[in-house]
Amino acid sequence: MKTQFTARKAVILTAGAAMAVMAVPVGATPAMAEGNDPTLVIQKVVNNPDGVHLDRRLEFTIAPNCNVGADPSPSPSPSAESRPVPNTITLGAGDHESLRVSNPGSCDPQEVAPSDTHDYHWLAPSYSSSTDGNTRTVTITNTVAGNGDLTITKSVINADNVEVPGTYAVAYDCGFDYKHDKISGSGNIRTDLSLKVHDVPTGNVCTVTETAPSGAPADYSWNTVYSPKSFTMIHDGGTINVQNTISRDTGSLTITKIFNAGGATYTTPFTVFYGCSVTDTKPTAVIETTVTPGTPRVISGIPTHSVCLVTEPTPAAVAGYTWSTPVISGVPTAAMTTSGVAVTITNALTAIPSGGGGGGGAVAAPAAVAVVTPSVTPSPVGVVPSASASEALAPVNVALPAVGAKPASVNAGGGSAATDSSLPRWGFAFALLALVSVCVVAVRMQGSKS
Repeated sequence: MKTQFTARKAVILTAGAAMAVMAVPVGATPAMAEGNDPTLVIQKVVNNPDGVHLDRRLEFTIAPNCNVGADPSPSPSPSAESRPVPNTITLGAGDHESLRVSNPGSCDPQEVAPSDTHDYHWLAPSYSSSTDGNTRTVTITNTVAGNGDLTITKSVINADNVEVPGTYAVAYDCGFDYKHDKISGSGNIRTDLSLKVHDVPTGNVCTVTETAPSGAPADYSWNTVYSPKSFTMIHDGGTINVQNTISRDTGSLTITKIFNAGGATYTTPFTVFYGCSVTDTKPTAVIETTVTPGTPRVISGIPTHSVCLVTEPTPAAVAGYTWSTPVISGVPTAAMTTSGVAVTITNALTAIPSGGGGGGGAVAAPAAVAVVTPSVTPSPVGVVPSASASEALAPVNVALPAVGAKPASVNAGGGSAATDSSLPRWGFAFALLALVSVCVVAVRMQGSKS
């Protein structure tokens, strides 16, 4: 006997000839069979959180699986309706059926999995059981989930506006569809179009991979980012964006300081000038920075094939000591590579012997270099110095930061500092500027010969 159960709360959403059903068994009270005969009540609940359209005639097949032959319980009373327990029953959303069985606890109702469609799919059913006197109620709850569409979009970041391909090859994988066929494939995509993958069951995980773009100019490289890396499908669908960045290949200039104090107390950071030029036709800006022994200065973001040079003015005088000539290894450097280049500057202080007058080891001040303060609008500079140990390099040729024409102090012996005839800071900058230009030409000529 099939009857409707009475529920305190039930929601039924209708739409034309189809309906989306959400039956909520809150305080459900199935109509009981007459008398107190042992009874198995099987009831059906359907949850439809995505609001998909379901056929109003949708029915579910359930096998009661009552082990009647081995049932030791007493037979139903003579007044009970005598009929065998069916092998299967069919229930619609919100329906229930009462079966008289001598021992309801021996039954194990199981549902035949409902069929999926291209519009929706069914999640695994859940079973719950409760007993009230001689009545056992088994509730089978099904949840229907809608399918969604995956949208694949494309974006390209091309700061230098170099020539790039018009289309890009992508592949996708979204698991299996309702027929258990693989949802995967490939296609070409442009930045102004998108690629759609339809009818992906909710809960499926989608991933996208791109064939590495080709056609990058020399000294440029591609980088690919997927946003998000994967997407778990929902009824409203979702998007994975494939973003490419084409950027100039760069390397780092590492300047390391080695210092032998010779017994002196000297903790001042050392001033260093460096300049990097990517071509022999553009003026090279010279940057001033500082380096501390034991803490290399790293200047990153220098375009590959740049030629970098480093120089250092004589440090400030130290009473009772003379400075040796700085030893700079690694310059002129080879053309910059993505692995970077390194320069080491070695300085040493030597104590002046007692009574050494001005001769023993004193360093004579170099002749002053006549420098005309230029009125220039500098070309872009390759590097913007900072106080941090790792400096980011701006695109080659930014304005040269103003450096005061403050002369470097040179020890003149006897612990005195001679500054009136020392080479000014601008002198070092312009000397280095000229040297970099010469070296760039030399490196280019060497490259053409080889």
